[in-house]
Amino acid sequence: MTTSRISVKIADASPANVTVVNVTSSCVRIKWAAVPLEQIGGIFKGYIVTYITDGYSLMLYEEYETNNFTHEAEICQLQSFTTYKFYVRRFLLNKMGNWSKVQYFTTAEQGT
Repeated sequence: MTTSRISVKIADASPANVTVVNVTSSCVRIKWAAVPLEQIGGIFKGYIVTYITDGYSLMLYEEYETNNFTHEAEICQLQSFTTYKFYVRRFLLNKMGNWSKVQYFTTAEQGT
């Protein structure tokens, strides 16, 4: 008797349609489209939003974790009038998904 294993590769899709809008000069709301269920490829846990700025040679790197039903996040305590790079990716029980396309966003000036 011969046995064989069939390997099926599931597309490693990343979140799409990432948008960022100002809430205040130090808060933004980021939204994205969910990864289609047929492209999840494992036990889905949620999304991670990563944001980075590298002004003045100091690296700020933060992550915000959501549950698997949430497709948006409000991120506060940002510096006003500062450009950030935002990325979103899904995470599974045992691995991380691909990053979304980077979204550059400059927060509003203080007092707006």
